[in-house]
Amino acid sequence: MGYRDDFYVTDNIIGYSGLPSDNPTVYFRNGNTFGRITQAHDDATNIGRSDVRTYADYHIGNQIYDGQLACVEFYAGRIMHVSRSTITFMADLRTKYSEALLPLLSQAIINFPNAKPKYGF
Repeated sequence: MGYRDDFYVTDNIIGYSGLPSDNPTVYFRNGNTFGRITQAHDDATNIGRSDVRTYADYHIGNQIYDGQLACVEFYAGRIMHVSRSTITFMADLRTKYSEALLPLLSQAIINFPNAKPKYGF
């Protein structure tokens, strides 16, 4: 069993950052509950499933941060996470393209069943 297998499912994938063919970070959301799976990072403790959180004020999108366009996650009244690149939302893609991408992005669920080591659990 992986960390939060009930949440990290294909139906909850909302988008990805990076190149879809090169270990993208995959973003998940169901209502106000959210998380991501980081597949590649310079800091090995940051690879794996993020802690699943729920916040009513959760928002994710691309915006200028520190002079660069990046994926920014806002919750708990402030910016809580800034990605290394922008997010591509599945809803913004043509249906056939997004359907073809889902199996590729879903590999993150299988390949990274554990929580990030930095969480210590």
